[in-house]
Formats: sequence, C-alpha cells, structure tokens
Amino acid sequence: MSSVSRGVRSLLVLAFAPWGTVSLVAQSAPPVELMDRQEEIRLALSAGPPSLHAGAAVSVFTAEGYRLARRGSNGFHCFVERTADPQVRAPQCVDAIGSEYVLPVKFEEARLRLAGRDEEEIEREIDAGFASGRFRPVPAPAFSYMLSGGQYLGRNVGRWNPHVMVYTPYRTNEEIGGLPGTPQYPFIAFDEGKPLALTVIVTTEFVDPASVELGG
Repeated sequence: MSSVSRGVRSLLVLAFAPWGTVSLVAQSAPPVELMDRQEEIRLALSAGPPSLHAGAAVSVFTAEGYRLARRGSNGFHCFVERTADPQVRAPQCVDAIGSEYVLPVKFEEARLRLAGRDEEEIEREIDAGFASGRFRPVPAPAFSYMLSGGQYLGRNVGRWNPHVMVYTPYRTNEEIGGLPGTPQYPFIAFDEGKPLALTVIVTTEFVDPASVELGG
C-alpha cells in the first residue's frame, strides 16, 4: 500500500471492506463535538488492556485541543482521536515511547484543525516540524492499543477489529511480509518507509468501556 502523508493520515478513516482490502475516506473539516468528560475518559482507557487502566494518563478533547484530564504512572497515555468526520471516535492508548514522540504530532494536528487550517496547511506544518526537529521520529517500535469495543471509525467501517498499532520507523511491507489486503496478518497501513510507519496487528478481544473502573 502506498504511503499516506502524516497530515492527511490523521484526517482519514481506515475502511476495511468485507473482502479485506483497505480504502481511505477523507471528510471535510468537522464542527467541534465534545463528549461528557467521564465518558470520554472511560472510552479512552478502554483502548488499552485492563492491566494498564489504573496507571494510564488520559487526555480529553476540548474546544482548544487536547487537555490532560488524568495523570498516569505507567508510561501509557490514552485519548480518543477525532477525524474530519465528527462522529468518529477512535480510542487509543500509546506506550511511553509513543507518548513522547507520537502524541505531540497527534495533538498538534488536532489544534491546527480546530484553528481552521486546511489539510495541505496541516501537512506542511507537520512536515516542517519534523524538518526543524520540533517533532522526532520514534527511536524504537512504539505500541498503540485500539482494543475498545466503543470505537466508531466512520460509516464505512463502524467498529472494526480490536488491534494493536506499532510505530515501526522506516519499515516497509516488503520487509515485514505485510499485505494490506490480508489484515489477519501484520501489515503497514500508513506512512510506509517513513518515520511514523504504522504496522497493524489484529487481536481477538474487545474491551468494553462499561467495564472500565475509574477509581477515585
């Protein structure tokens, strides 16, 4: 699968057709649609396996961008990614490496989108950020869980499979034996051969957001 630019990728929805091929659907810029804070925290945490819920940090989406809602202790950081489709809810939990290297890019894309920048402008700003050293490619594989049974990835997808995304810098499908048309095996879905090349590994069990205990 050809690579997709970072800026455009964040506004695309993974659409896995019944026969296993991957398509990408872009939408126009969304209005701001906010969730109940506690509901969003629960949904964000449900992206990860239960073993990490108690210690994970959480950021929530606001009219000004993402804001830290809960501090963590285990290096994981969970959030619900938005796209240009205002109905999309894509809960993710990234590990310590992803928290340091990937989240700044994700959160900056969201800020620029809220500021009314179009996708070409966002792409240019993110690329400039990498060129200047403001953003850095991950130095080692970084894990991002998407296990939530509450995920909604757009009308072409709805709820897809539970899966883990691994940021594998500069790797290609040829190197890992990945075929995007056969998602039962690991494959690089985005940014193939680039700093944020993203490998998808399908798993078997969803996490129900209702099962997440928020504690005190």
